[in-house]
Amino acid sequence: MRPLTRTKHHVSWLQRGTGKTKIPTPVTQPLSYDFGKALGLFLAEGCIHFHSREYPDCITFTGDRDQTDLYSEIVLKGFGKVSSPKYAKTSRSMFLNLYSSGAAGWVYEQFGHKDTKRLPDWVFDAPREYQLGLLHGYINGDGHWKQDSNEN
Repeated sequence: MRPLTRTKHHVSWLQRGTGKTKIPTPVTQPLSYDFGKALGLFLAEGCIHFHSREYPDCITFTGDRDQTDLYSEIVLKGFGKVSSPKYAKTSRSMFLNLYSSGAAGWVYEQFGHKDTKRLPDWVFDAPREYQLGLLHGYINGDGHWKQDSNEN
């Protein structure tokens, strides 16, 4: 689903409807620090799943089991919902799913998927707090810090 609007301070998309009528619902998301942080985490540790290869319907965030609480908090604050984590049986991997066809479609169109992940040009004109959140989310996913060293 294509975004309805994008301004300097918010984005909107249509959320696929449920039930018999399946009427789409518009969703407006402010370009806040928390939303930026969730999208930064997506860029570092996220992927998009497709329903029957037709349309994106789920965003999955993958990390180590030790990151479950951190990732859950980031996704919940950024998108307003998140599923319960699932854990791999043979490794330390954890998976958090955000079931939202509208959000998944918007993220797919704006930020890409797998090897096509990118920052869209409009990010550079977005509010500073959103940009900082994007950077912090990316660092939460792919960053590393040694406390006992000057190496990063």
